[in-house]
Amino acid sequence: MCQGVIEGAVCTSGVSCVLLNRFSSCESQDCECTGGRFHCQPIEPSDGEPCTSAPITGCSYEGHPDCSLQPTSQECSCDADGTWHCACACYGADSTCASGCPMRFIPEMEGASCTAGLSCTYPGTTCLCVDDGTGARHLHCT
Repeated sequence: MCQGVIEGAVCTSGVSCVLLNRFSSCESQDCECTGGRFHCQPIEPSDGEPCTSAPITGCSYEGHPDCSLQPTSQECSCDADGTWHCACACYGADSTCASGCPMRFIPEMEGASCTAGLSCTYPGTTCLCVDDGTGARHLHCT
């Protein structure tokens, strides 16, 4: 982990570290010292993207667990298949997660808040946005 590192700070070449965002860890940065200066790139995991070279194995985007307020929360982990698996607390147009359907079925989709009309089809699984009888909408996967 980096302590007090900022983009362009003087450093010893060959040093690399993670500049941890303590509020929203998925917004941390991977910093490397090249040419005597730190150069930092955001990590920004996204579902389905490769993660084998990422300096972290898991993180979260801080936020609200439903779509009532922005931003919405999300958790990501680097799975054994070498890609990020990110689960959103909310799927739909008002989410910081990808709008619409995630690239793959993840068990956390069951019961997630959703927007009317959302239908996600995966091999062997379909998730539909249904009204739970109270006016709230949640994904139901079969």
